[in-house]
Amino acid sequence: MTTSTSPLPSLKLFTEEWPPITFSENNKPKGYAVELIQKLLTMQSQTLPIYIVPWARGWKMINSEPNVVLFTMTLTPQRQQEFTLIGPVAIGQTNFYAARSSQLQINTLEEARRIRRIGVYRDAVEQQLLEKQNFNNLVIVSKPIYSAQQLVQGRIELWCTADLTIDGILKKANIPTNLVKPVFTLQKNLLYIAFSAGSHPAHIDSWHQQLQQLHQNGWMKKLHQKWLPLTQFPKAIEKLTPRDPSQP
Repeated sequence: MTTSTSPLPSLKLFTEEWPPITFSENNKPKGYAVELIQKLLTMQSQTLPIYIVPWARGWKMINSEPNVVLFTMTLTPQRQQEFTLIGPVAIGQTNFYAARSSQLQINTLEEARRIRRIGVYRDAVEQQLLEKQNFNNLVIVSKPIYSAQQLVQGRIELWCTADLTIDGILKKANIPTNLVKPVFTLQKNLLYIAFSAGSHPAHIDSWHQQLQQLHQNGWMKKLHQKWLPLTQFPKAIEKLTPRDPSQP
């Protein structure tokens, strides 16, 4: 008696405009995480398109069907319960930024809560974190560059975003980096590759093992130094799976 092995379901890969981690150039995906994903696909002899979409759309896709990959995703306790995550692939901080000319000083989260208007990217971790802290002063935009423009135009007082990508966003918005300054750190960021609930375990295990290999053989570190030379390199690669709520 012979048995047939069914082919694995194909993965759908989504990311966003978030330079230098992920971005589009001449309608092609570019950036640190894009090159990392493309290397993993090459190791598996796969050719799959990477779709660059607004984060809100990628968020909807990873919450809607199995075998969806969304990258990169900032680790939070809630997300760890919803997705399988491999990484971290990068480490940074979420900061509040003000215009360089601003006299604002923020020393606590409560002080930030009293600010009139804070710009955030729709459905990104900054919006989720601040809404969980009962912020009701958020100006939500569909692209990060809109918050950058609003900040230097005086239409918002603060912008909450990641230090890893702010320079790339400002460059895309044609805003000199010296017009913006960090005023308060909200949290440290660990960035992962996320798989949707119900994704085939063979895909996840293969990606995890090969990402570990790239980390151990030095290839990932060289790529990291190319794109993120001034930031901390992850010490190890792990796989985080949602914990069964019925288990202690």
